[in-house]
Amino acid sequence: MSRQITAWRQEYLTGGKTRIESSYTLRPEPSVLWFHRQLRQQGLRLGKLLDLGCGRGRNSLVFLKHGWRVEGLDAAGEALRDFKHLAGPLSAGLGLQQRDFKQPLPFPDRHFDAVMEITAADNIADLRKREKFWREICRVLKPGAYFFSYHFTPKDGYYGPLLKKSPDNSRGLLFDPRGHMTFRFYDVEEIIRAMRGQCTLCARQSYRYPGPMFGSIYQRDLIAALFKKTGDPHAA
Repeated sequence: MSRQITAWRQEYLTGGKTRIESSYTLRPEPSVLWFHRQLRQQGLRLGKLLDLGCGRGRNSLVFLKHGWRVEGLDAAGEALRDFKHLAGPLSAGLGLQQRDFKQPLPFPDRHFDAVMEITAADNIADLRKREKFWREICRVLKPGAYFFSYHFTPKDGYYGPLLKKSPDNSRGLLFDPRGHMTFRFYDVEEIIRAMRGQCTLCARQSYRYPGPMFGSIYQRDLIAALFKKTGDPHAA
């Protein structure tokens, strides 16, 4: 088991309101509500959603409550147990797997109507593995399906200063000494390059808001990006 996964498992076991907000809050990210609205505007009201790095489910519960079928992947079994409990009777529409999503996704081609990853891919520090991760997302999307990515920018009030101090700053790598985790920044352009014309950027939205980390408030800075699968090399 990698040190990153061990750190996240420990975070979910001991996390409280003095640690990483996503490990304890039940509020969905505002960007997820935007994503859900975007899908409805495109006429996609029901379907199958894959949530990569789902954690305790605070974001994909939005879709479960609207009748979607959700598959959630996370490396922390502690978080998945909480997710199933929180879903309650909605868990009939929920599938969960404890899995390191740096490995190939355990789903067939063209399987999902939507995929979302919310500050998950920055846990993949190896660029070759991350490129494969983006391609795997393309593979499991149906033609015409949507992919939603939400990631921190170098302007983030918590991670930005850590990046500036990092000896690997030029490569976007940083180590968070309080969380004992390593992250690698990414951007929309990296995703576009990796998807090689199979997915087209439909919309992007900036999010800036004050948020807690380890007992203090920081100005968070993130980008939401929505892609549509428009090319499919496997289609006949």
